Amino acid sequence: MFILRRLIILAVPVLFIAWVALAKFGNAFLIPGAVIFLAYLVFACFVVCNGRFSKVFGHFLILPSFFSLIAFSFSLFLIDETAFSLVAVFSAMVLYLVLRQYFVYFYLPLRYQAYSLESLDFYITLLAAFFLFSSGFASVILLQLNLAFVALVILPIFALLLYQFFWIHKINIRKSWLYLLPMCLIALELFVSLAYLPTGYYVGAFVLAAMVYVMLGLSRLSVQGLLDKKKVWSFLFIGAICVIAVLATAKWG
Repeated sequence: MFILRRLIILAVPVLFIAWVALAKFGNAFLIPGAVIFLAYLVFACFVVCNGRFSKVFGHFLILPSFFSLIAFSFSLFLIDETAFSLVAVFSAMVLYLVLRQYFVYFYLPLRYQAYSLESLDFYITLLAAFFLFSSGFASVILLQLNLAFVALVILPIFALLLYQFFWIHKINIRKSWLYLLPMCLIALELFVSLAYLPTGYYVGAFVLAAMVYVMLGLSRLSVQGLLDKKKVWSFLFIGAICVIAVLATAKWG
């Protein structure tokens, strides 16, 4: 059964790459491909999560399902074929890592390293946020969609990403909503403000991702009671350096 479960997990990135490639070269595959891939992803998560429909299964499903949708949307805005291929393959590898970590967590507890799932979730949530905001800015700039409409679409997706982040870190909703709500509002305001900057959509997404990095790191430490002055300055310094570097090297006009 272990071999079968591993093969089921391995098929997820393969199907993702096939879905992205087919959708890129033909709109007819957009919806059918999404239905087939997401259905198989639900099945794979079900198998990996002990084969039980439960709240735990639903929570573990949030990250791979939303990441795959966000990564798919992001890849459609890539014009360069090399960049498109790299993002598709990289995103597929990320999905594999998530499901493989789930597999180790449920079936190989002796091999599971403490907090490895939480650490992986932190970076993938950060990557998903970058892809999400990039897609949002691209929708406004390239597709000329209404900014308010795009912001309202992004808000619940971002909120779910934050919710699963806190849940993975074993922080219940009664504590996490005190951080989740202001983080969503800050991200929403920054998204709307950065949309008016005369620069590319990657710049705004990088800035927002840096802000998310700081907010996720500080809020997690605060809830866990591990926050101190040194860690605050560390996150703020790294976030500020990233923002300054992105804005200094961006093309304006």
